[in-house]
Amino acid sequence: MNWRDPKEQREYFERIAPRLGIKSVRKSTIRSKILRFPKQLPDWYGISREQVEKLGGKRLFKQYRSLRQALKAVYPQFPWQSSGFVRTGQRESHRDKFDQIGDRLGIKEVLVRIIMCCDH
Repeated sequence: MNWRDPKEQREYFERIAPRLGIKSVRKSTIRSKILRFPKQLPDWYGISREQVEKLGGKRLFKQYRSLRQALKAVYPQFPWQSSGFVRTGQRESHRDKFDQIGDRLGIKEVLVRIIMCCDH
């Protein structure tokens, strides 16, 4: 699987959805347009990153920092809210908060350079 291809990422989410209890198709109104979502997207709020990783999605998180970020990239038409996602720990909570702030500021990517120096 090409984990960088959004189409294949969507196919992956649709393939694992039934195994996570996400089964129904739903119509939703956004900005006066009717959109048909492939799965009931709000059900993803009850799914954790660890559940996705256990179903073979570990490599997905090399590209996305959080499940919210991955779903937002794959289903951009849905208004994802970071407060709705399952938090599995303080680290994940901080990551979601930074994603939310980054979205507000229009930040798409952050590069970090770590320089290690030792006086031994």
